[in-house]
This record gives sequence, C-alpha cells and structure tokens, in this order.
Amino acid sequence: MLLLTFFALLISLSCSAAADGGPYNYGMEARSIYARSAATDYVTTGIPTSTNGTLPLRLEIRDLEKDNATWTLFILALDMMQYTNQSEIFSWYQIAGIHGRPFYAWDNVNGPVDDQGNGYCTHVSILFPTWHRPYLALYEQILYGMAQYIATLYPVGSVRDEYIAAANRFRIPYWDWAAVPSSAHTTADSIMTPTVSVAGPNGVQTIHNPLFNYDFKPLITDDLPDAPFDVFRTTQRWPTNMTAASVSRNDQMAAALDNSASSLRNRLYNLFTNYQNYTEFSNEAFSNSVYYDSIESVHDFIHGYTGNGGHMTYIEYSAFDPIFFLHHTMIDRCFALWQVLNPDGWIQPEPATYSTFTTTAGDIEDSRTPLTPFRNDSKGGFWISDTSRETAPFGYAYPETVGGPGVDVKSVVTNAINNLYGTTAPANVVSRDQFVTRRSTSEVQNRALSYTNAAGLPHNLVQNNQYSEWIVNIRVQKRALSAPFFIHIFLGVFDPDPATWPFEPNLVGSHSVFTMAPKGIDNCVQCNPEQVISGTVPLTSALLADISKGSLQNLDSSDVVPHLNANLRYKVAMADGTEVGNVDSLSINVVSASVQKPDGELPIWGAMQVQIESVSCG
Repeated sequence: MLLLTFFALLISLSCSAAADGGPYNYGMEARSIYARSAATDYVTTGIPTSTNGTLPLRLEIRDLEKDNATWTLFILALDMMQYTNQSEIFSWYQIAGIHGRPFYAWDNVNGPVDDQGNGYCTHVSILFPTWHRPYLALYEQILYGMAQYIATLYPVGSVRDEYIAAANRFRIPYWDWAAVPSSAHTTADSIMTPTVSVAGPNGVQTIHNPLFNYDFKPLITDDLPDAPFDVFRTTQRWPTNMTAASVSRNDQMAAALDNSASSLRNRLYNLFTNYQNYTEFSNEAFSNSVYYDSIESVHDFIHGYTGNGGHMTYIEYSAFDPIFFLHHTMIDRCFALWQVLNPDGWIQPEPATYSTFTTTAGDIEDSRTPLTPFRNDSKGGFWISDTSRETAPFGYAYPETVGGPGVDVKSVVTNAINNLYGTTAPANVVSRDQFVTRRSTSEVQNRALSYTNAAGLPHNLVQNNQYSEWIVNIRVQKRALSAPFFIHIFLGVFDPDPATWPFEPNLVGSHSVFTMAPKGIDNCVQCNPEQVISGTVPLTSALLADISKGSLQNLDSSDVVPHLNANLRYKVAMADGTEVGNVDSLSINVVSASVQKPDGELPIWGAMQVQIESVSCG
C-alpha cells in the first residue's frame, strides 16, 4: 500500500479565475489532501505499479505534453506543490531544500553537527547517481498524490474517469537536452513561457507556469544568505543583473544550449560507448585515469548553461529552479541506460570527497551507505545504493528500459543510443555511404549539424573499419575560483568579449565547474579545497567540419596536431561573464583514440594517446 501521508495544504485561493498568472483557482480552499498521521518518519515508497505489474513510464517532457490529461495533472500538481506553505514538509521549498540550502534537517534526519553547513546531496561521489534516485522518487511520489487528488475534483462522469486514469499512469518527465530536437530549440518551449493555459476541475484558466520559475513565498534571507540569492524573489536563469529587479533570459539560455548541442550530444554518446567502469562513469573526481569525463561532469554542464549566474549555477540553490528536476530525471535515465549496458558495473568503496548534512569528508562510502534523508521503512531504515540499483522498486521505467517477455533490453538501449545520440556522432558520419545518405536530412538549422550538410569528406577517414577520435581533456580544482566558472574551448577565431563566448560559431564546447557559493564553501571545514575534477570536450565533429571546408586534410595526427596548435584555444569566465586569466590548477591536453564502429552496435574504443600536452589560452 502506498504510504502517501500528506499535510494540511495551506493554499487560500480567491473565487476569481487566475487570469493574472497566479495559482489555479479551484473555487474553494484546497486543503487536507490527505490526513497526515505523523510529523516524522515519512517513508519514500515510490508509486505502486498496476495490478498486472506493468511499470508506467517516465516520458520525455515533449512526449508527455502529447498526453493532454496527464500533462494537465502534472502542471496542476506542480502548481499545488509550489503554492504550499513553505513551512510544510512537502512544500516545494522544503523538498528543494533537501538538496542544499537552507541546510535544515528534513523530517528530523540529522547528522554530525559540524557537517550541517551542507545539503544532503552527494557530489564528486560514487553515490552521485544513486542518491538522486530516491530523491526523485520522493518528489514524484508527492506529485502523484496531488495528481490523484486533483483528478477527483473533476465533474463526475467520463471526464473524471479520464483524469483518474491519467493520474494512475502519471510519472514525472525528463528533459532530453542531448537528442536532436524536432523543433527549433534543444530547450522545451514549455520550460520558457511564464504563463500556461490549463483545463482544471474549475475550467480553463491562465496560471503561472510552474516550469518557468519558482516564486519564494516569502524570500527568507537567513535561509538563502548568499548574494544575489538574498534578493532574488524568484528563481533566475541567465539573470539580467544581480539585483532584485533582475529577470530571466530564457532566450539566451536556449541559444547557448543550441550552440553547444553537438558537443553535448557527442559527450553523452562517448560516455555510453567508452565508459564501462562505474566509478569513472558515476562522478567527476579525477584520479589520474585516462577517463576524464563522467555523467556528473555532463550534468554540471547543464547546471552551468541553464543558470549562468542564476539558481541552477550553484549546488545549494539549484533545486529551487523547476528545471532541476527535469534535468535530474534525465540524468537518472542516463544512469538507467548505462546500467543496462553494464549490468555488472557497481560501486566500489571510496572515501567521501566532501561533507554532506549527514556525512563527513573522508568517511568511506559504499553500496550500503544510507542515502539520507530517504527512509524506506517505518522503522527508521534508509534507502541504500543496493536497494536503489533498479528503478522498479520505485514504480517506474523509461521507454528504453521497460523490458518484457521476449524483449532484448540491451539491444533496445543500444538502438536508442545510436538513434538519439549517435546520428551526428563522428562514428556514424565518417563512413562516406552514411555521410551521403545523411547530408541533406537535417531539419534543425543550427551549427550542431552543419557538417552533415556539407560535401567533400574524403574516403580515407576510415581505414580497416577504424577512424581517429579526438578529445580535449580538462582537469581543475573544483574550488579554484571559490565560485562556479566556465572553461570554453574554441577552434578558430572568436570575439574577445566574454559575453559572446557561449554563442560563438567556433566554440567547440565548454566545461562547467559546478560548486557552492562562498558561504557554503566556508562552512565545509572538513572538505578538501584542492580536490581536482575533470571533464572533456569532444573535438572530432569540429575537425570534420574543417575537413569539409578544406582547411584540414584528414584525422591523422600528422595533420591534426599542427592544425590544433595553430587554432585551438581556451578561455575561462565566471558565471557573470567576467574573464579570468591564469588558473593555477587548470590543465588541458588533447588525446586521440582509434575507434571502430560495428554495424548496429556501439563504437569500440582503443587506448587513449596524448597528442598535445598543453593547450594555449586564447
């Protein structure tokens, strides 16, 4: 039985429609969704499956929009959660606050006093993928209960039946920021509009779009003390300034993501095809490995490029932005896909890099470390990585992982990765036959796919069914600048104005350093300020573009290395666009590897070879 114990929902709504973009007006006070039996020991159960055991699917946000009834309930449930009094344990404010600030014990789950200047979230940790899984399940569980309640408010008859059925199949969506989009932008339009029209139980109303931002009700500066978050009364993306008058620039966010779409897609494809070790895949801690990338490092890029000085840019403020949960559901999906490809890959004990609300830096973390504050029974036990290894215990699957009789899930996942993220990957472009087939197919008119529309790739790029893949490796101290920052990689000329860098045509890709605000860093007294993290920027697509333009002959090192020495540069900028000169701990090199692409399978990578020891600053 699903234990959805809720609270008295304190939403006082006026009798007029919410035409001004406020909350949905049900024509009454929406209270007491469920009677809560106790104030503590809330159990994260996930959502029950149907009687036949079928796992409902978490869909991509643009696919969920096509299911009108379920989408409506999703928007209304988000609206209800965001307008819940911030003092309530299941309010948006407190669920977001689990991740970082305000650094309060959630549901009385405490840890060492010296560690309580942190959130519960695990970063630069082998627990990064597994901790976020029950976190998302708790969020989903709360929204599911609200959707169930809202469905019962529709008029009795076929309409209510439709919404009750929709509520039963409801699961949170993910935002696939890496797939080739079918519309104009990588970013879903529903994330970027301030109001939305919704057909709720009390008729069609225009309400505040709960995916656009979260309004603090009220802003509590003691909880959120870092400037500018102590004056931002609503969550910000690409803020116009650092004052209370700032507004989000979602158009800039979308344009920057579009400009880096190819790089992001290639990074994800490389992760799926070349990272079989869980420790290396799971987190960005650098340990002198040849593998510099990780799902956490890719995750950091999205935080940086959606926030750019706003809430998503900082660890302890990011979860307040509604885009956070769409993004992290995508990360959980990537983790689930990787698990299908690597079923034996799992956690090996490692010391915690940083402290959390309940963990001290240096403590050994393993697959049985409690994933606090998420209880899995009424006796005080917590979810651990071993019990969170599968999605089924939480009551969901993804379209590629659902399985079933006679279904080869690994083949399904392989095909999905190739079709979603591999169509513009070098491994599927360098063959001339594939190139000629694809060169006029792009519906997306952006730089990400420009080289697939060019002619002239030579036959000799593939020899003995292999080609050369080129990658920029980056490593740097996570707290090198005591704030988030970007490392931009360019191949060719670019404008010296830092404000233009995310949009430059010759930007190959960026690495985003996702860290805490200064007050949070100061509180983490046990943490290692010299911890090095790493990431990558794929180069091969940009090199193919240069080959198609005639400025480069092939992918051989004898041609590529001089070309890169002459044209490859990097720049460092803070989230506010301020250029940074020398960063002592920053190291950037270039490597290559021979890659084989069997038909219908994923690429097979050879050993990495260092080709350029140090890339020059622009």
